[in-house]
Amino acid sequence: MHTPSVKYPAGRRRLEPIAVIISATLMGMAAIEVIQQSVEALVKGLKGHQRELEITSFTVIVLLVAIVVKLLLWYICAKIASHSPSADALAQDHRNDVFSNFVAVAAAFAAHWHSSLWYLDSVGAIVISVYIAVSWLATGKEQVERLVGLQADQEFIDQIRVLGDVHHPMMRTDIVRAYHFGNNYLVEMEVILPEDMCVKDAHDISLSLQDKVEALDNVERAFVHVDYLERNYDEHKDPTVRRDSP
Repeated sequence: MHTPSVKYPAGRRRLEPIAVIISATLMGMAAIEVIQQSVEALVKGLKGHQRELEITSFTVIVLLVAIVVKLLLWYICAKIASHSPSADALAQDHRNDVFSNFVAVAAAFAAHWHSSLWYLDSVGAIVISVYIAVSWLATGKEQVERLVGLQADQEFIDQIRVLGDVHHPMMRTDIVRAYHFGNNYLVEMEVILPEDMCVKDAHDISLSLQDKVEALDNVERAFVHVDYLERNYDEHKDPTVRRDSP
């Protein structure tokens, strides 16, 4: 998926955030369905049609084992979540399962042992479903922003600028742009070199800087544009942010 091909010259890394967005949509819809069913159960219960909860030892054991297994999976996925949006989504799913199973066990036990607390099962389902829906909404929003090109944080932009400033004594960094290209960043740099420098030297200096920036783990691709003076107008067809400030 990360290897470029003739059909996909830049690879297919952006399939991961797209898959996360689809998952977030499905999980959010499932949470809304649970909320709807729980509200219906509450309404029926208030009208005197309370459903009986049957909790067996087998059910409790299965839920407790599921909580332990999901805790372990949550820990494993969280360790690698920063390197993959898919792993991050799995970590979130396992975390939600831990919370939902725990709430389900607690609410079901309370409703089973005290009939006056019959509503806790439905209320617990609503609470955990709202939490799941909100958390997946935040995850989906984050991935959408990254797909449409959210600007990198200022700390990362400053890091790139420092790389440019110390790269060569005759080079000066003019503009740094860095924005998401999926999960990683696309970096654009405009640097200034002496106008009487030969093309070969200018090319080699800028190329070595490009290689240095692309060596960073969270950089998808970098472009270094060489100029001989600082310009006060945009050289692109469509206007872009001139300076590397938020």
